[in-house]
Amino acid sequence: MVMGLKVEQLRCGSKPTQPANSHFLSLISPETIPILIEQYGGCRLFIPKTLKRDHVLYQTLNETMRKNVSKIFGGCYVYIPKNHISKKTVLEKRNDEIRSLKLSGKTNIAIARIYHLSVRTIQIIASNQR
Repeated sequence: MVMGLKVEQLRCGSKPTQPANSHFLSLISPETIPILIEQYGGCRLFIPKTLKRDHVLYQTLNETMRKNVSKIFGGCYVYIPKNHISKKTVLEKRNDEIRSLKLSGKTNIAIARIYHLSVRTIQIIASNQR
């Protein structure tokens, strides 16, 4: 799994085939993954056998990636999940921000108001220093 992207299932026609995580992800660059998720998150993405200029994948992938993806996955559907950022990552970022506000001198009450959390939750987060 790269950056949280998990291609859950590959379908060619009506028959599901093997999970396509490693194959699909090895063909696209890590910089492309957030773009695919933003454009196609929560959808089954049909990959045609030949990518034409008006297809969005044509604009998203470079020439080498387009050829490889259409060669291997052409005529198939790949499910792209909605969110590549896990809830844990978002919470870790928020908690780090809370800790830095606490270290800069903000009170628990002020931080709780900013983040719409209870004072007790702020105390727990602030006490779990990294």
